[in-house]
Amino acid sequence: MVQLAYLKLGNQNQYYNGNTTEQQKIASILFDTIIDEIAMETIFLFNAVTVKLNKNLDSSDGEYFRFNLPVDFLSKVRCSDRLARFEGEYIYSTSDTLELTYCRELPLSEYPDYLSKYITIELAVRLSDAYRTLADNKQLLMLEKQTEVDRISTLEGLPFTIPR
Repeated sequence: MVQLAYLKLGNQNQYYNGNTTEQQKIASILFDTIIDEIAMETIFLFNAVTVKLNKNLDSSDGEYFRFNLPVDFLSKVRCSDRLARFEGEYIYSTSDTLELTYCRELPLSEYPDYLSKYITIELAVRLSDAYRTLADNKQLLMLEKQTEVDRISTLEGLPFTIPR
């Protein structure tokens, strides 16, 4: 994907020639950051799961029930109680059961193939930010990125777009 990202920015050979260049080290850091951010992003739901949680403790004031946050929780997509409070490793709610849809941690090997193009485009955009000399194609890359998000959202059955 790194080579494809450089190719989208122009002459690949000029910027990528193995794992030892400064550009490759920066690309690797950017790639890892993108993977981490995609896992937490709620515009993609490939790693979303819905669970029913049962209370684990009544609160001392009798108003709220406490629930354990799932161990692999990264970010909330939906919660059956819109007023539930997320604090640390707990969720507090006036309801004694909760249905929670959340993004969970996944190893990169379990990311769906349909995200490959998006990751490549996002890496190219970030590289163009890191190296101003590579920024000529940034506007086109941003359009291509939005098109790819729309395609993925359609695949996942969601009408999301990138917030502007």
